[in-house]
Amino acid sequence: MTVHLNTQADLDRAIHALVEQDPRLQPVLKLTGMPALRRREPGYAGLAAIVCGQQLSTASAAAIWARVSAAFDPFHHDALRRARTERLGRLGLSSAKIKTLKNLARELAAERLNLDVLADEDADAARESAAHASFRRIFATSFGIVFLAEWGDITQITIANFTARYAEPVAVGVGAALGLASVAALAVNVGAQSLKHIPMAWVQRITGTVLLGFGIYSAVQAITG
Repeated sequence: MTVHLNTQADLDRAIHALVEQDPRLQPVLKLTGMPALRRREPGYAGLAAIVCGQQLSTASAAAIWARVSAAFDPFHHDALRRARTERLGRLGLSSAKIKTLKNLARELAAERLNLDVLADEDADAARESAAHASFRRIFATSFGIVFLAEWGDITQITIANFTARYAEPVAVGVGAALGLASVAALAVNVGAQSLKHIPMAWVQRITGTVLLGFGIYSAVQAITG
């Protein structure tokens, strides 16, 4: 069950309930005292402030948020969505925070995320629903792009030629499927590892340059025969 902390009294009751469930927290509460309720502005701005506040130093978090909120006034998700990664980095945001803010902005712009509705949902149900929706969306996008990109590709033509040549569609189909699966597995592994060492912006630029090169090469080959 989701409990909304709208007042200091709500927070006090929640803290006491937590201590009652885990008595080991009693010495911590005695030492630190009851925390004060800190409410954020609702919507994307409040969520962005929370993301920016994930710092070891509260002073550092406050300084970063001050720069970010001042740079985008009025603060709107479309402005963050269109902002260059380098600019956000200069404001003090880490690559992880930039990715989080941009992904949230894209989901809001596409109307796949409604923070007002989400605020009233049960926390566990909302988290499970978001995870399932994300998996379905990523699966559909990956399948659709690869499926369309392979039409007329040399791989498809080669498979068709082998099928016609050997008259063994099952053998060709199984071999081709395993080959494509192996290539996809390699691409997924390389992509996951590259993000640990190369910023996303550079991955996108390199990928775009390579694809542009392939496109130019294919066009020249088609023209020259």
